[in-house]
Formats: sequence, C-alpha cells, structure tokens
Amino acid sequence: MRHYLYAAIAFCVLAAALTGPRPLEVAPLQALGRISYGIYLYHLTVLGLLGKWDLAQLEDHVHPYILWSTFAIAGTLLLATASWFAVERPALSLRGYAGPRLRPREPRPSG
Repeated sequence: MRHYLYAAIAFCVLAAALTGPRPLEVAPLQALGRISYGIYLYHLTVLGLLGKWDLAQLEDHVHPYILWSTFAIAGTLLLATASWFAVERPALSLRGYAGPRLRPREPRPSG
C-alpha cells in the first residue's frame, strides 16, 4: 500500500509540474510558506501541550492517527499564523530602519 501512495504522490507532483501552475504559485502553498518558520518553531510545543492536556483520553472515540493529526495540525497552524501577524510581519516591516546595506569592497587596482 505504501508504494501505491508514493506512486500517487509522485504522479501528482509530475502532473502538476507538467500541466498546471507552478506549485509555489498556488495561494494556499504561498500562505504555508509564509508561516513555515512558525510551523517549524511551534509544532513540537503543540504536540507536547496536547499530551499534557491528555488528548489520549479521546482515543476510545476517534482513531489516534486522526485525532492527534487533526489537533496537532490545527493547533500548529493557528499558533504559526498568530505568530506571523503578531511578531514576524511587524519585525519585517522594520527592516527599512536597519540602515544602509553594506556593499562588498571592490578590489583596488595594484600598481
């Protein structure tokens, strides 16, 4: 089954590359790219909090893969999006105040 899933993913990637828009031009993927650093920062924290809040008690009613994946993805995306709007975007707007960029020195002619 795993090989069929890998083949299906490879087919989708190739089909999109050959026929459709470039993958990074799709708006949802651009949004994920914008908050990707927050996803990297917060995903383990969200998983730890879910474990601390005893999410496992709901495993009798919902399959564990679905339960943990749903809550972890939703929590991580929520926290990463909030971080983008509250921290990252305002910090990026300050880059014009950092002063002029230094250019590398050109070598002096010898002689």
